[in-house]
Amino acid sequence: MKSRMGSSKCLLASLAAGLAIVLLPTVVTAHESGDPAHAEEHKQESTTTTPGVSSQNSSRQEIKIRINQKRTEVKTEVEQKTSELRQKLDSIRDPRKQKLATKLSDQLEKINERYTKHYLNYLDHLENVLGKIEDRVEKKKDKGVDVAAAEEAIEAAYEKIEEANEKVIEQRDKVYSVSTDSEDQLGQQFGDAVSQMKSDHKELRKYLHDTVRKAVKDAFTIMKGLKESEEAGNE
Repeated sequence: MKSRMGSSKCLLASLAAGLAIVLLPTVVTAHESGDPAHAEEHKQESTTTTPGVSSQNSSRQEIKIRINQKRTEVKTEVEQKTSELRQKLDSIRDPRKQKLATKLSDQLEKINERYTKHYLNYLDHLENVLGKIEDRVEKKKDKGVDVAAAEEAIEAAYEKIEEANEKVIEQRDKVYSVSTDSEDQLGQQFGDAVSQMKSDHKELRKYLHDTVRKAVKDAFTIMKGLKESEEAGNE
């Protein structure tokens, strides 16, 4: 029995010591080298933008307000879930196990919060870039250029950003809990929780990169095509 308890303590201690280092080796970065969308943001910094279609902007503003409300609400939900988990961990009889389990739980919560905050900032960055692309498309439209394909791509990208916000908020709402019914299995339970959290974030990062970022890049590429079409028409 002592051997099993000792093994559990060692596993808990090992997880607590290495969690912050090994859990999430890579993240989506907001400023990626060679990213056309990032280049567009810098290219547009000193330009004067024109307002987009008012009805679209109004609808998107309403969506943004709703998303921000959800971001705020989820903080309260997470605090409640975390408090409930800590109460469960307080019932662990072994003081050392309780301390390690609480430390692991706090680390999981902080890492999940840090990375989801990073994802939300990244989505805000993409939305700002997309807004600049949309402004340039509107200028082309005012000059009589056919921008239907660009507008469609921009709208699709906005939808992907909204969907991604929902996914990130859903991830933020997760609290990786364990059962305290069997203290000898706490180490394994936390190991499973770390693995699940790592898998969840890997899947979310892939979605942000392969789906959302790609949608913004597609809109950027089509916008560049409009520029080429306009120049060809003026020759």
